[in-house]
Parts: sequence; structure tokens; C-alpha cells
Amino acid sequence: MEIIAQNGCGVDAAEIIKKTRADRATVYRQLEKLARTGEVQEVMTGDGKKRYERPGHHHHVICRSCGRMEKIDAQKAEFALGMVEKRVAGMVKFTQVEHNLEFFGLCPPCKAHHD
Repeated sequence: MEIIAQNGCGVDAAEIIKKTRADRATVYRQLEKLARTGEVQEVMTGDGKKRYERPGHHHHVICRSCGRMEKIDAQKAEFALGMVEKRVAGMVKFTQVEHNLEFFGLCPPCKAHHD
């Protein structure tokens, strides 16, 4: 949990294993338990990998090449996303509609490498 708290924007199981030298099965078991109890939040990076971070509603931009992930301040966008949620709810007659949104692109080092 300490490694997750120290990392600003998510950490994957392999990073935790490398930093702690803990048993792989133990790390995965603990991450699943922490996610289930809401102590950490899972973020899918688009390549099928999970990263774990402290819970809280926010958004990320994730590099399609290297997987680098950064939080973005989407406070202003939340108003617009809330309007989209209401519209979607009305279209399909659902209630308690929420969103989960991630942005994908190339980080500056990967863009430079691809140019």
C-alpha cells in the first residue's frame, strides 16, 4: 500500500514485486483484495495491464507506446461529462449513470522516438 501511495499515478504489480521482492502470487492476491475492499483503484491502461492507485475520481492520459500514465486535472471537464451522463441516462432510461474515461496518446519521449 505504501508503494501505491508514494507513486503519483498508478503502479503495476511487476513494479511492486521488483521494489519489494515479494512473492508474485502474494502481491497479486493482496492487490485483488485491496481493489475489492476499495482501498486501491484499478486502472486499465489499454494494453490489458492493470495499474493500481489510491481511490478517487480522476482521469488519466496514457501513452500507447510505453504505458506512461499521468493524471489530468479534469475538474472543468467533469461538468461537461456530467451533462453527457444525464443525456445517456435519458436515452437508455438507466439511472445512476457514471463514466470511466481514459485518454490515450504518445508521451513526448515516445513521440520523438516515432518521428
